[in-house]
Amino acid sequence: MGTWQRRQLDSGVNKGLSWLIGAGDGIGTIMKIPLTRDGWKELLVLTALCVGAAWAAVTWFRPAAVVVAAVWVWGVSFFRDPRRIVPGEPDVLVAPADGKVVAVEPVEQSEWTAAPAVRIAIFLSIVDVHINRSPCAGVVKKVVGRAGRYLNALRAEAGVQNASNNVVLSPEGGLPGPVVIRQIAGVLARRIVCHARPGDRLATGQRFGMIKFGSRTELYVPADAGWQVLVAPGQKVRAGSTILCRYVPTKTGRPKEDGVETAAETFG
Repeated sequence: MGTWQRRQLDSGVNKGLSWLIGAGDGIGTIMKIPLTRDGWKELLVLTALCVGAAWAAVTWFRPAAVVVAAVWVWGVSFFRDPRRIVPGEPDVLVAPADGKVVAVEPVEQSEWTAAPAVRIAIFLSIVDVHINRSPCAGVVKKVVGRAGRYLNALRAEAGVQNASNNVVLSPEGGLPGPVVIRQIAGVLARRIVCHARPGDRLATGQRFGMIKFGSRTELYVPADAGWQVLVAPGQKVRAGSTILCRYVPTKTGRPKEDGVETAAETFG
């Protein structure tokens, strides 16, 4: 795979599909929901099953058709890929996933961090958007898949024992690294999608994959390197939009002076 260009973000490379669903306000309002192309196979299967189930429901027990419709709508919404406004600040890391922060803790050493690091763990429920986005601009140095178990992603040991895909990113702009994004399977998540390859350049907030159904995403940043964590356990975050960390150099004992911020970018 060649280097991803920023213009591809708005070209629909990772959108693929769009569905129209009536909002039901009495005047025929239509709401457009962009969907990721990584879900088209599941959506086709789900649609075929729901059509068959709806036909059976209408034939034998009409109220059941409401349940079938609800299942179909949930299935479609799971693969939604909403637009996100990415902060224009060059010295921050944004959330790599939607969900709830379940842990912010030091890690002395791991397979992905030879030196001490800080781990930020995000739990994705089945109602969250499951698209993964790059926390910063940088070059992919390594992508490593690991087989493992499928424990509940809320459990702390899931980060160590569950199947995962691990992306090692070297940040641009002189930011300390490496930064590691871990896509971790859960009890329902059985497939991890990652389009990033070693040598690819990712922009801040760029989509690079997804985890299908409930799961966990972790971000590792070097400890004592100037990264100030801005979130806490229990906080809800949005991929590509919520700032998790800010780089504050401490060589002079004072925070880095604010530079000129670039304009915020919208990645659709």
